[in-house]
Amino acid sequence: MPSCCGGQGCACKMVAGSSMIVSGTGSANDPFVLTADLGLGVVDNDVFDLTLGGTGTELEPWTLEVDFAPTAKLTDIPDVSAPSPAAGHVLAWNAVVQQWTAQAPVTAPVGAVSHGPSLAGDGSAGAPLGVVANGARYIQTDLSGVGLTDAGVNRLVRHWINVSDRSTAAPPPELNTLSMLDGAPGRIDYWDGDSWEAIKESYDELLVGGEFLRLSGPWTTQRRTFLVKQIAAASDGAGEIPLLTSTDLSGKAGIISVKFQETGALAVKVSPIAVGALVKGRCFHLTDGALWTGQSITGTLWATLY
Repeated sequence: MPSCCGGQGCACKMVAGSSMIVSGTGSANDPFVLTADLGLGVVDNDVFDLTLGGTGTELEPWTLEVDFAPTAKLTDIPDVSAPSPAAGHVLAWNAVVQQWTAQAPVTAPVGAVSHGPSLAGDGSAGAPLGVVANGARYIQTDLSGVGLTDAGVNRLVRHWINVSDRSTAAPPPELNTLSMLDGAPGRIDYWDGDSWEAIKESYDELLVGGEFLRLSGPWTTQRRTFLVKQIAAASDGAGEIPLLTSTDLSGKAGIISVKFQETGALAVKVSPIAVGALVKGRCFHLTDGALWTGQSITGTLWATLY
């Protein structure tokens, strides 16, 4: 292997080191050439898998990739000592051995739970923790959890989709329970002890002088119905026309007031009167006040029923 310039009188001697090869004589025609004869290899172990890539050139340098081996364990970390952990163990720092070791998690001892007055018990088997129910405030506890008592539910505005759902709901309503239906948005009903009724107006009602017509009982505070009806009828031999029929009054207890407004060109005045359990209109001619028979009467009736 050449190692002197020109081969004579060495003034620039070159010696090949480990994994290196020197060739040439160092002359202009035969320059020195340094060649690397280098091979790299990797060795895996139980902790790491090594992968060597590249060829060692400038364009493709060597690369070394390190991954954990399938057999690697947490105890392979130098400051961890957990050779035989049990189910549920956690890592905790052991100041004595200056390592992380496997230990059972630290928990409060049975009966050492502190709580406020809304809870009962101490967490032990004989006195498990539980919520204190306040029946006076309509709070109860059962197998389903914490919730309102039936009395508490009936103090809410209860919501149902339709009348059928409301009629079968539990708990059953109490006196003055409030409810709303999807089919009547904005309207609140109340339970009067027997049925659901529309909530009353926010003012007192007073009837002075009695009803126009009582059918089955006096009016006190029952729900009122405002009826508007168009009338077209011929006056009979007594000069009367029907205003409120038995069909109109079905299910009603009486009539508070009745008003009739005549329409058309006839000079007629119709006066509502009670005839038995019905309401008729007595027709009078405006010129002389006489009863007017056999006339086609038209008009609008307003009545307040209960």
